[in-house]
Amino acid sequence: MTATHNYRWLMSEYDATWHCFPSSQVDDPARRFLEASCNHSVPVSKVLDAEPRKLCPDCLLSFGKLLLNDWPRGSSH
Repeated sequence: MTATHNYRWLMSEYDATWHCFPSSQVDDPARRFLEASCNHSVPVSKVLDAEPRKLCPDCLLSFGKLLLNDWPRGSSH
């Protein structure tokens, strides 16, 4: 499994923005709050798996760094 598979993009109702959350947090039924890669914190009840309108720039940068680590150097894919 690649590093990027350990994250989920979900929308925070607080700012109507999609953020990148660790899957381990999203899948934990005991959690009350989730913390995104950008440190945005949101109650689980305010997170939606909805159509993205706006993506968090800081989460995009963080996720992009993970993508770089998922592909072998010199790969043409």
